[in-house]
Amino acid sequence: VNLSSIMAVADIVFVLGPPGAGKGTQCTKIKEEFGYIHLSAGDLLRAEQAAGSEDGELIADYIKNGKIVPIEITIKLLEKAKVSSGCRKVLYAGFPRNEENLNGWESAMKDKMNTKFMLYFDCEEEECLRRALARNQNRADDNPESFRKRIATYNTSTTAVLNIFKARDLLRRINANGTPDEVWSETLPLFQISAESTAAPSQNAPVAPTTVIDLGVEESGESGGLFALCNVL
Repeated sequence: VNLSSIMAVADIVFVLGPPGAGKGTQCTKIKEEFGYIHLSAGDLLRAEQAAGSEDGELIADYIKNGKIVPIEITIKLLEKAKVSSGCRKVLYAGFPRNEENLNGWESAMKDKMNTKFMLYFDCEEEECLRRALARNQNRADDNPESFRKRIATYNTSTTAVLNIFKARDLLRRINANGTPDEVWSETLPLFQISAESTAAPSQNAPVAPTTVIDLGVEESGESGGLFALCNVL
C-alpha cells in the first residue's frame, strides 16, 4: 500500500437506508463503476467479534446486553479498514446511525476525511419487508413482526442525522422502491457529477494501479461484503 495514499485525505460518502432498501446492491455498483471501497460498520463489528480480540470481546458483551457499541471502537475499525485498503474513496454503509455517531466521527476524523454527501435510499416499509422475506437468509429477525420493529428503530435513530445533512445541503435522497436498475439510474448521476467536480489528471500522468483488497469478511446480507476492487488514486 502506498504511504501517500494512506496519509491523504479521503473522499467519503455515507450510505444509509432502512433494512431491505438495497444499499448493498447499489454500493456494489458504485464500487465497480467508480473505484470506491465499500465498508460496512456492521460487518466490521461482527468480524472483530468473531476474531476474539479484546475489542471483539467488548463488542460481544455490549451486543449481549442490548447496548450500543462505543463509538470509539466503531471509528477505530472503520479507520483501520480504510488505511488497510490504501483507498482514498470510501463508502461507509450503515453509518452514522445516530447523532452521537456523527459527533464522535467528526471530532475524531474531521482532518482525515472529506465528506462528499450522505446517500439515503428511501424505501417504503412494505417493499423492504417483501425483499427481506424473499432473500431467505434464515435470519431470526427476518419475520414480519421483528422486521417492522427494526425499521421503526432505524428510522427513529437516523432521523436526526438525516436532518443535519439536509441542513448542510449534503443529503442525497434516492427513491429505492424500484428495481435495482431503476434505482441505479438515479444513483449514477450523483457520482458522475462528483467525479466531474474533481480535476482531471494530466494525459501524461501514470495510470494508478488497481488493488484488490480482501478484508477477510464473508459477504453478509445487503452489505455486499468487504471484498473490494479499488483504484488507488
